[in-house]
Amino acid sequence: MAVAAFAAAVTGAVVSCSTEEHNITTRQGYIDVRVSLQPEFRLPGGAPLTPDAELIPDPDSLALTLSNETASHTWPTVAAFRDEAQSFMAGAYTVKAAGSRAGGPRYEGVSTFELQPAGHTTVDVTATPSVAMLHSSYADNSSRYTLDSIMVFVPMQGFVTVANRDTTFYVSPGAITTYAHISDISGSDSRAGRSAMIAMPGRATLSGGQVAEMGLSLSDDKVTATIDGTDIGSISLAGGLPANVPVVTPSGFTPGTSVSIIEGLTLSEPITMTVTSPSSPLRHVNLVIEGPILEQYDLGNNAVDLLNLTPLEAEYLEASGTRYTISPDRRTVVVDFTGALEELASSLSLAGQSTATVGVNRAMLSIRTGSDVIEENDFSIYTTGPDGSYTVALPITSMTRDANSTVQLWFDIPPGVDDTPVEVRYLDMPRIKTVIRRVNPKFTLSADPFATTAILTIGNIDPTLQQPDSVAAQIVRYASVTVDGHAASVWGRSPENGAIFITGLSANCRYNVALTLAGNAPAASAVFTTEMMGDFSDWHRIEKYENLPCGGKFSATSAPVVNRQNFTNVEINWPKRLWASMNAKTFCRDAANHNTWYMQPSGLLDNLREGTYTKTIAISSTGYDLNGGAIPDYIQQEGQRLPYSANVPMVKNRAAGRLWLGSYEFNPADGSEKINQGVPFSCRPSALNGYFRYLPDLTDGSDYGYVQIQLVNISNGKETHIATGRLNFRTQPDYAAFRCPIEYIVYDLKPTHLRIMFVSSHYADCDNTANDRLVPVTADMPNARMRGSTLWVSQLTFSY
Repeated sequence: MAVAAFAAAVTGAVVSCSTEEHNITTRQGYIDVRVSLQPEFRLPGGAPLTPDAELIPDPDSLALTLSNETASHTWPTVAAFRDEAQSFMAGAYTVKAAGSRAGGPRYEGVSTFELQPAGHTTVDVTATPSVAMLHSSYADNSSRYTLDSIMVFVPMQGFVTVANRDTTFYVSPGAITTYAHISDISGSDSRAGRSAMIAMPGRATLSGGQVAEMGLSLSDDKVTATIDGTDIGSISLAGGLPANVPVVTPSGFTPGTSVSIIEGLTLSEPITMTVTSPSSPLRHVNLVIEGPILEQYDLGNNAVDLLNLTPLEAEYLEASGTRYTISPDRRTVVVDFTGALEELASSLSLAGQSTATVGVNRAMLSIRTGSDVIEENDFSIYTTGPDGSYTVALPITSMTRDANSTVQLWFDIPPGVDDTPVEVRYLDMPRIKTVIRRVNPKFTLSADPFATTAILTIGNIDPTLQQPDSVAAQIVRYASVTVDGHAASVWGRSPENGAIFITGLSANCRYNVALTLAGNAPAASAVFTTEMMGDFSDWHRIEKYENLPCGGKFSATSAPVVNRQNFTNVEINWPKRLWASMNAKTFCRDAANHNTWYMQPSGLLDNLREGTYTKTIAISSTGYDLNGGAIPDYIQQEGQRLPYSANVPMVKNRAAGRLWLGSYEFNPADGSEKINQGVPFSCRPSALNGYFRYLPDLTDGSDYGYVQIQLVNISNGKETHIATGRLNFRTQPDYAAFRCPIEYIVYDLKPTHLRIMFVSSHYADCDNTANDRLVPVTADMPNARMRGSTLWVSQLTFSY
């Protein structure tokens, strides 16, 4: 991508998005900068003065600097900033536009603003003159002296020599000092030919955008400086010139030419400058170094007086490697730059940087050096330690170079999802600070839900990334998990398997789970529905039979008048889905003789009218007969007053009560039936839990019911049993909790189907009804039915 040195920039699109999507996350936004130019200067009276048009820069050509409280970056032009179209972290920023044309004034504009997330923030910057316009003129009215030139010292700019009498130039704001270079031409002085550089005593303070007229007038007895016609100081020349101009002698280099040195090597000869006063002790030797030697010590472009140094200035010069000596008579000062130049590092700037994908932990910095002799071991990279200082070394893995003297440093950063601040040192000198931004890899999230827990699995890692297993492991380690926008309860993490386990879910609920890594936007998400619990609360009526004959006709007395017949209403309610019973067979309307002796439901939804949400299924062993004959009349014996017939007909068939996951098919024409077991299921529970009650048959108190569980994998027509469980239910008059463990026998396959069947009698099995003839049932004459063992079950749940 393009230049991205600025520490708050998020470079490039989020990896997990397609190229058509915006790359703005919830904490990022775009900056639109509009720069305008107000070119006018102010004359002393306040009137505007506009420089020539060829000296005014185009606003889009100004350099643009964007900064926040931690870092800054400069783009070469406003247009270059717009071309990059980068997104930035939301927060407070300062933007500065500055620049000039050759020979023209410098313009600067600054604006502070708050960048809003997930959108564009427009910033207006107006650039105005940041320098003062100074026009010089001097009058030479002396017969003894001549004014050779004027020199102006400007803070943060240095000395400016004005050779022409009438010229306009631009200087930085601040208090300026004027120097007059005067020579004796009369011969009256015993030191004829003598010249001197005289510092004028007064100073003028200039501000940006100001236009000022600087003048010097020379007469035989004095030299006077003025600003805008106001006298700012005079020097008397009545006694002659104060001293000859000191002589500056270079050694080891030629003034006006570049000195080429190889970094890290000792210079073959010293680089020095000697200042010598021909006649009297030196009072001031001002040293100005334009360059990086003193910039790190806050002395760059500032004059330091070697004969009047402050303790701090002396300390900085010593640290920079600049040495100086002063002769005892103070007429000679030698400045030695050898040590400073040998320690001087190349001018470096950050030309670009990569992001770091979570899990890859490799980053790149592109550094513009301006030199072709830089080597990899010249660099070192550090990040912050526990105390916030840059003390943790980051290993550089490789370095490449292009034809423009730009190097690319590849290095490792610590694992994690947080942005990493880095400091680049060159020849052990701190040179560049920036921040490596983390971005999300492209991957998918799948969920394997249970009733109250789920396993989240990382998959489809971006194939272009190195070490995808490592990427998945770090996603698992560092991802924050939310369920429906709230922090999830993470039960465990398995980086080696790319899985996260969450808990605290509710059964039969739909959830949206998301993983967040770098930034606030989810890196991946999934939707799933937890398993349904067995509370049987979703039910409907499947059968209603009114006035079903209940037993045979009977007489109320011993008189043979058979005129009594009991009737009953039968209502069968059942869960709407998943669960099946054998009611189609045991309560069949195709029976030849409709009577409760021959038609009995073997499964019922219980406690419908108790106002509770939780329902119970009751399954009973029962007798039935599709071809049951007529029931003989019953005549009461003397003294009997039974409210029912005591005749018990021959009931040919019996069936155990069954409750199972699946469906049931019964053909009354030929009595054929088919039990279809199993529903789709892909989880791995450890136990089935619930509540039960059990009453055995009255004539066989040793009977017991049971539940059988199977988890199977059905693939390509092949069925593999993965896990089984079985639990017996013995006599239990009141409800009690049960837990049926599930034992796994195959571990490398995932279930595709679940089978659960509850049976009311252990004489029967789950696969067919051939053994049901052994199921015990007892005649219940008051209710005119054959009824055996009964099992009640409720509130079924899985443990994991």
